[in-house]
Amino acid sequence: MYATKTTAKRPRLRHAVVPVFVAFLVGALHALPGSEIAHASWLDALQADKFIHLGLFATLAHSTLVGLGKSGLMERGRWYALVGCLAYGIVLEWVQGAFCPGRYADGWDVLADALGVGVAWLTYRWVYRVWPGGE
Repeated sequence: MYATKTTAKRPRLRHAVVPVFVAFLVGALHALPGSEIAHASWLDALQADKFIHLGLFATLAHSTLVGLGKSGLMERGRWYALVGCLAYGIVLEWVQGAFCPGRYADGWDVLADALGVGVAWLTYRWVYRVWPGGE
């Protein structure tokens, strides 16, 4: 059982505001044309974009989990939310490769997105004290 239960009879729409905003932000960043993105050789060498992907999807998944927890839908919706965040990353990579000039789809970016979702799950469990045996 999760400690983030609500007494509301229906989920509140306000709990979806931050995750929806972050999802739009992530989508907008994926849609930038390649010519609009600054390239620095040292950042390319460090594969900094992978860390950016990890951070963006960790933020997206964590805010989604917090919204679910606050609205009382965590028990039913956590796996849908996590799989949905990962599917969103895959779709964004495909769209980026197919429709954004100067950009391409990258499997390593999808892996970074998946790691970000996993980090979000672990940090959510740690921050909200549902670790271990909280289910």
